[in-house]
Amino acid sequence: ARKAIPHVQIFNFQSVQFVPRQARAMRAPPRAVEAMAKVFGAGCVHLYASGTSAPSLAALYDFVRSTNGGLRELDLGPSGISSDLLLVMCRHCPNLIKLHGPRYVHTSDEAIVAIAAACPRLEVVSFSDVVTDVSPAERYERHFPRLKYLDIHDGRSDNDPPYRPTQ
Repeated sequence: ARKAIPHVQIFNFQSVQFVPRQARAMRAPPRAVEAMAKVFGAGCVHLYASGTSAPSLAALYDFVRSTNGGLRELDLGPSGISSDLLLVMCRHCPNLIKLHGPRYVHTSDEAIVAIAAACPRLEVVSFSDVVTDVSPAERYERHFPRLKYLDIHDGRSDNDPPYRPTQ
């Protein structure tokens, strides 16, 4: 079994450049991400990443798998990850406490419910544009029993007015 390198617990695969209201490409080449996964993945507890291309997202998936369920925080906010791949990644992260899904790509309701089942310890979740007649907290509270914070993004700027509950 691989041993964790204790001093490398946080990884940040940043984007090439900021593009408003769009998922961002990852600066690191996929092969570099895969190499870092082999060396440092087992010790990683917090992963922050962007990525839009299939090779970049596949490399991120390999990195998540290499953590052996040790991730506590996964932030894919600036990425273009699909609902299906996000769910597959979350199935490798049963100990997640914080999850920030893609900010500019819709995450399906079905995927969110399945993620809740795959990651029962989630306390903080953030997803993109959920459209519903009830507030997001009302809709997801039964799926995330430990929920302390729910953030729903609609792809707007942080300077736009915040979400207003319907009830």
